[in-house]
Amino acid sequence: MELLKDYQSYFFRNSFVERVRKEDNDFISEIMRRCEYLLNDEIVFTDSMDMESSFIPYKINDYKWKDTPNGDEEWCFMLSRNGFTLDLALAYLLTDKQEYLLKWKDLVFSFIREEGEPNSENKRCWRTLDTGLRLGFWVRSLVYIGKENFTEQEWKELLTSMEVHREYLKSNFKDKLLLSNWGVLALSGLILSVLFEKESVKNYRDIWDKLETTIELQFTEDGIQWEQSPLYHHEVILNYAHILQISETLSIELPINLREILKRFVKSAYYMCDQKDYLLALNDSDYVDFSYVYDFYRGMQLLNDKDSNYLKNLKSKVLLGDYYLSKLDEFVKEKYEDSYYDSMAGLAVVKDEDYYLTCFNGLHGSSHGQSSQGAITLNYRGIPILIDGGRYSYTECRERIELNSDFSHNTATLEKLKGTVIKNSWEYERLIEPLGMSVKNRDELSFIEMVWLAKNNENMGVFRRDVFLFKDIKTLVVIDDVKVDKEDRLEAYFHLNDKVQFSLEKGTLKTDDIFVYSDGDISTFTHYHSPRYNQLKEHTAIKISNNNFVATVISLEKDIEIENIPVHQNNRDEEFESCKGIKLSLGGKIKEIYVNSSEIVKHDKLLIGDNNHMFYGSVVVFENGNRIRIK
Repeated sequence: MELLKDYQSYFFRNSFVERVRKEDNDFISEIMRRCEYLLNDEIVFTDSMDMESSFIPYKINDYKWKDTPNGDEEWCFMLSRNGFTLDLALAYLLTDKQEYLLKWKDLVFSFIREEGEPNSENKRCWRTLDTGLRLGFWVRSLVYIGKENFTEQEWKELLTSMEVHREYLKSNFKDKLLLSNWGVLALSGLILSVLFEKESVKNYRDIWDKLETTIELQFTEDGIQWEQSPLYHHEVILNYAHILQISETLSIELPINLREILKRFVKSAYYMCDQKDYLLALNDSDYVDFSYVYDFYRGMQLLNDKDSNYLKNLKSKVLLGDYYLSKLDEFVKEKYEDSYYDSMAGLAVVKDEDYYLTCFNGLHGSSHGQSSQGAITLNYRGIPILIDGGRYSYTECRERIELNSDFSHNTATLEKLKGTVIKNSWEYERLIEPLGMSVKNRDELSFIEMVWLAKNNENMGVFRRDVFLFKDIKTLVVIDDVKVDKEDRLEAYFHLNDKVQFSLEKGTLKTDDIFVYSDGDISTFTHYHSPRYNQLKEHTAIKISNNNFVATVISLEKDIEIENIPVHQNNRDEEFESCKGIKLSLGGKIKEIYVNSSEIVKHDKLLIGDNNHMFYGSVVVFENGNRIRIK
């Protein structure tokens, strides 16, 4: 830690401490709240980046470091990561109260003296993931505490333990971790601890080679981490960002251009949160306020989506230091596109000032992913409309398995054929296979199509889901089409914000704010979702049933008029049932949607819809009579 003092000299320039002590925001308030628990020998895990949150305070001394108060091993893992050290260090900096420093020493030296040597009895404390995080938290917290607040003996004991951590991480690192958030978190803790040594890049080149390999292995060309969970994505890139922060502040030349790499990863992360920086709850992620994390990226100028007025109130100033705060005058706001599509990851997003629509049709990297093929979410101006189920727990329980299942997502499935079968929290019996995805945007219309395959030993089904977002009439249309070898019944599920209460009238659902229509059989049931780990809330869910071809309309305009349109082939009187037609009318705006389920092999390929509108193709839209052939 020989460069620690140099780093602090940059970090605390220009009366930095006095400035941040004047800051008051929910990020700092939550840190102080957690620290009050710690002073009472209790702990909660409520930080947005806490992988497994816990809101019930438990006495640390009753359970440390290997026992769990709630039957969930994750509580032990969270405790052993020592994230509380950063909280206590920040509280000490912000208040100059010795009680926070003394509690830091009490807990850290308690761990070192009781569990500081890995052995067969304390494996819960020494997983590589948690060991790397613990080492990283120690290093980051020492920036705020400083060497001067330790006795010579304490400092020597601390450095000795850090060396034990480093040796353990090096000797226990397996190549399979290169393809995992575990590997990045282990390596980043190791690197953070050696960055404060002179010639660290030269002396630890093998560690840097491994870190570079994680970057090459784990991310798509468009910057999405392969495990397909926004929370995991942030765990990885945030730890990369901490490495960049120290290296840039100390002018350490890295063997990789980490800033340019991170800008690509953070750009994809921009599309993993809504307009209020709440995280997309996809595949084992929580719907949680991530604004302080995004503000950290903004302060490092990895994310340039806000104007100068916003930058005055960054929540993460205390994490950035003066080195970056002094550069905010150079900040140049960028215009991020209103849509994003990573074909390799299978994620498509529409994000503007009003709408946040996501569609997922990719491979699951994590072994504890979910049956979310074809799943969509929708927010309007930061208010959730269609929500995802979340994860709730990593313990083996009914809620965990049900939230992983298809009926807990806004997706389509079959009554009998289940393409994805969840075996337990960590394994599948069978997985759905994504076949393709396409995205088109035109003025006020966004179109996303997802195709996937479900099969077992007896049956096979190909799903096609067409999603239309008409921004000017605040309406989402979802058309599901499935072709199966054996007779089955299509089921589509839509999960609504828990604040929404519906009345069911003649096949339509209505509230003061939302209108839901389907040409299939529509029903509702009470279900639950998990906005955060260890939390459950009830909400209204919609189930749509149909033989194989169904349309659902979800509108924020309660006065919208919806009409099914019969479609005919040219010169034929009978209805052409392979093509579905829907007409939406609102305030003089008329949208017609035509989706053809199969190729025309008999009679004319020219089709005729409402008002003698002629068209050809599998997806065609008319806007006030103007033809748009989408596909």
